[in-house]
Amino acid sequence: MPIDIYSIRYSPPCRAVLMTAKHLNIDLNVITVNLSEGQNLKEDYLKINPMHQIPAINDNGFILWESRAIMQYLCNQTSPDSQLYPKEPKQRAVVDRWLNYDLSLFGVMKENVAIPKFMGSEPTEQAVKTISDTLKLLDQLIGSNKYLAGNKLTIADLSVLATTYTLVIFGKDLTPYPNLNTWITKLSEELPYFDEFNTFSKEDVDEFVNKMRAFVHKKMGKNGEVPPARAVLMLTKELKLDIKEQLTDLAAGQHYEPDFLNLNPCHTVPTMNDNGFILWESRAIMQYLCDKYAPDSQLYPKDLKQRALVDRWLYTDATGFLFIRDITFFSQLLPVVTNWTKFAFNNHLQVLNKMIGDWK
Repeated sequence: MPIDIYSIRYSPPCRAVLMTAKHLNIDLNVITVNLSEGQNLKEDYLKINPMHQIPAINDNGFILWESRAIMQYLCNQTSPDSQLYPKEPKQRAVVDRWLNYDLSLFGVMKENVAIPKFMGSEPTEQAVKTISDTLKLLDQLIGSNKYLAGNKLTIADLSVLATTYTLVIFGKDLTPYPNLNTWITKLSEELPYFDEFNTFSKEDVDEFVNKMRAFVHKKMGKNGEVPPARAVLMLTKELKLDIKEQLTDLAAGQHYEPDFLNLNPCHTVPTMNDNGFILWESRAIMQYLCDKYAPDSQLYPKDLKQRALVDRWLYTDATGFLFIRDITFFSQLLPVVTNWTKFAFNNHLQVLNKMIGDWK
């Protein structure tokens, strides 16, 4: 009986598992989980994997997710003597080390390459530097080795290959990293199944990216549904300001249209136009509205020490919003939440809880 695998062909972890199964001649029943339609969040799939990640397998009732655990299981279960996952403890430990490293590597790629692409934005300078530094280190680690964990192909090679080749699929030039580039090239020529799982036409990639981008924008909704925009709208209500709200449909990508970019090149909401004075960043807008239209309001007190405390909370909120965004939104877009993200999110809530204390 074939093993059911819940997968999508563009996902690096899925491709790693598919290559492993192909190498071991394992019969799979591939069930496509369409992320751009949110199928990984549907009740039926959550029964398979409550973490809503792909891939997941069902081996005659045995459910398993986490691609690297799946690869280890497939080797242990079907080919325990295969060098793809060697039995010898030291050799196996080196493979496991690479698998753990690849998990971190995938997190870096997700945060700094995939998410900006699916958001329809250019990577920040910091993101570009992070990718460059990460690839330089990987290039050094590979060196002149043909394989990552010894003199034979292992699942470490397949996992890291799937992760790094995604950069090539997205059009990145890897020639500045000669060891990495050579390693990928040799594996692509050696593995008879490489093209089956890793070659995509530009049209296919563009279609996938556009579908994911549309899904992102749909999840984001309109500007009035975004927390920073809601904060500004509540303030205008509190100050009884007469405003003309123009909804920016993020699902339709209106924040990337030329007219909006002329107002705000950072393509974020909310953005304000006060008789020709353009301002974005919600907290700056709130400060401005209080200063101009309600200078004596205790909403933004004049006393410098009191104001400093308000400003401190505004910056704390800006940081907290990023944690909440990452854990609640991006984890649904790309269902991989790093341990650091979880720790940072929980730590932020604990700190916030202490800071609030018994204050009204």
